[in-house]
Amino acid sequence: MAKIIAVANQKGGIGKTTTAIALSTGFARKGFKTLLIDADPQSNASDTFKADVENSLTLQDVFEGVPIKEAIQKTEIGDIVPGDLRLSNADRLYSNSPKGFYILKEALTPVLKSYKYIIIDTPPSLGVMTLNALTAADSLIIPVFAERFSLKGIAQLSETINETKKYSNPNLTIDGILLTCYDGRTILARTLKNTLQEFSQMLNTKLFDTKIRRSVAMGESQNEQESIFNYAPSSTTALDYDAFIIEYLEGMKK
Repeated sequence: MAKIIAVANQKGGIGKTTTAIALSTGFARKGFKTLLIDADPQSNASDTFKADVENSLTLQDVFEGVPIKEAIQKTEIGDIVPGDLRLSNADRLYSNSPKGFYILKEALTPVLKSYKYIIIDTPPSLGVMTLNALTAADSLIIPVFAERFSLKGIAQLSETINETKKYSNPNLTIDGILLTCYDGRTILARTLKNTLQEFSQMLNTKLFDTKIRRSVAMGESQNEQESIFNYAPSSTTALDYDAFIIEYLEGMKK
């Protein structure tokens, strides 16, 4: 049975999609059958996977009733249900529906036995798509930058998580907070790292030991539509994400 992991933070540009892609491709490298769900209307993950969003079924079609198996694309990088710009209408289309926050959870049911991990990349908002992801997920990973604005984002996200646990997914857990684009040489990064430790305790979770360092290779790999592990396996970003996946899997054994 698949473990469903949502990667979420309503603040944009903090490595959320990068983390979702790295998790999906990294788990696959470890031998686990993995599916990536691109729930972000920007569909950057779909672009990296070279998924066809123009002439093929996408997550929006799944929300309209198409079986999810028909929307899965098997690409060179891995299996993905792509997103497209139509997902930006989700708040208008589904927010007033009694089942509006459960659509993704129900859609995923037929493929739960086909994968070990299902990763959901969410949009930089706390709208219907993110709430669907949190309702469907078993657990959540929160990527953050080492900056003060990220702390505000976590505070807002924590309220949404608490509401989700109260009303639609009482079993949702937070696997941890992941520091991305980290530069340990700066005083600010080191200071906020300590603050994030305190935040993680408030959320009844942890700050992952692994920090994802800055590198040019990550952006280049996405521009070339390749996995960071294939494009630049010796880059700091690839090494850090590999270390993070190992830390994550070791934590699952405890």
